[in-house]
Amino acid sequence: MKYIALFVLDILGLKLQVAFYSNEFFNKIPLFDLNFVDGLKNEKLNSIIDFMITKNLIKITNSFDHESYYSNNEKLKELLSKQVKNIEIVMLDRLVNELIFLANDKLIKKVDLPICKMIFRIIECKKNNWEGIRKLHAGIEKYKWFETMNYYPCCYDCSLNERKNTFRFRAFCNLLKNYKNQSILALAKKSICFYIKNDQNISQKDINDFMIQDDEVIFECPKKIKVALTNVDFLSCDKILFDKKQVLFLNYLH
Repeated sequence: MKYIALFVLDILGLKLQVAFYSNEFFNKIPLFDLNFVDGLKNEKLNSIIDFMITKNLIKITNSFDHESYYSNNEKLKELLSKQVKNIEIVMLDRLVNELIFLANDKLIKKVDLPICKMIFRIIECKKNNWEGIRKLHAGIEKYKWFETMNYYPCCYDCSLNERKNTFRFRAFCNLLKNYKNQSILALAKKSICFYIKNDQNISQKDINDFMIQDDEVIFECPKKIKVALTNVDFLSCDKILFDKKQVLFLNYLH
């Protein structure tokens, strides 16, 4: 049985930044920092989210299936990431709409996105003295009424699974409260290990190596850790912690 070693030092040296480039809609947002207090609810980031939804770059329905952070043109995103500090003067000969995430000046790639999303979840849970736990508790109570709907078994099964997923995340967040002096990154790493520890492709050595790795290089962990995290469903928790447009955005980040 794999276990999680909860002894990571409180080191926070990760710089998350965002930029947006659209020559189709004449909107270029220069590189700006995301802090570990606002997270996904950063004002500038939400203005980009609003814009992308308005222009149908993030679809209100079926966004996970039809829209994503990574299009087929990965080289274009790489190119823009190298010019991102002067993105407002970049000129391209084709219509382009690209969102750029950087971690310590390196492009966040498709395989990195599950880690990025976990960081956003932990930020949202921890803020205001772990207000997110209270939200999760309220969400669990909301699902309970489906248990009486025996004549809608599909609704019951869906609600039961969502409640189990939410209950599990709330329980682990309650455990994380005991490590209140540790950084968001350290808490995110613990959460990642909790969810991937039973994956058949993850060994105890993988868990141990990831936990002792410096927090600020969280995105430089082995690909198999990122892939294992991709297989975990957090949608029920995200719908409780975030606004609808932010949930759409999290789904877009794939």
